Amino acid sequence: MNEAVFARADAYGILALCLQQSPPAELGRTLVQCGPAPFGEPALDTALARFAHCLEATSQATLVREYHRLLVGIDGGEVVPYASWHLAGHLMDRPLATLRRDLRRLGLERTPGCGEPEDHAAAICESMAALDLLDLGNDSERRAFFEMHVDSWLPRLFADLEQAAATDAYAELARLGQVLLAHERTHYAEMN
Repeated sequence: MNEAVFARADAYGILALCLQQSPPAELGRTLVQCGPAPFGEPALDTALARFAHCLEATSQATLVREYHRLLVGIDGGEVVPYASWHLAGHLMDRPLATLRRDLRRLGLERTPGCGEPEDHAAAICESMAALDLLDLGNDSERRAFFEMHVDSWLPRLFADLEQAAATDAYAELARLGQVLLAHERTHYAEMN
C-alpha cells in the first residue's frame, strides 16, 4: 500500500473525528508536530496545516460550543450531517438504504452501539478511510462508492459548514474536506 493511500485515509479519519465530536484538545498540537508535509500532496498539506494552526489558536471550550451549535444542537445543528437529508430531503430515506446495501457488499458494517445512522458524514468519512486501508473492493467499486455516497452531497455539507462556522477552525475543517474531495476527484479521473 503506498503513502498516498495512507494520506487519504488519514485525511478522512481527521474529518470523521471532527464531524462526530468536537476536536480533541491535543489534535492541533499533534497535527502541527507531523511536520509541514504529512500527506505529501501540497494542497492537502496546506489545508491540514491551516486547520491545525486554527485548532491550536482556539480554546477547547470554544470548539465544543461550535461543534454543538453546528452539528448537534438541541433541535439539530445548523448544518445537517446526513446524506439522506441532502439527497432526499428527509432523514432515514432511500439514500441510507442504498448506502447500507453498498457497505454490506464491500464488507463494512455499522459499529455496534453507534447511535448515528451510516449516512452521517463522520461514518461516510470513516467508510472511505476503511475502503482504502483495508483494500476493500476494487478501484472501480471504490470510485463508484465515492461518486454515489460521498461526492454526491459532501461538497454541499462542507460549503454549509464553512458558511455557518463562527470559528476559523471549523471553517478550515470544511476547507480541508473540500480540498480532499477535489483531490479524490482528480485521483479517480486519472484512473481512466
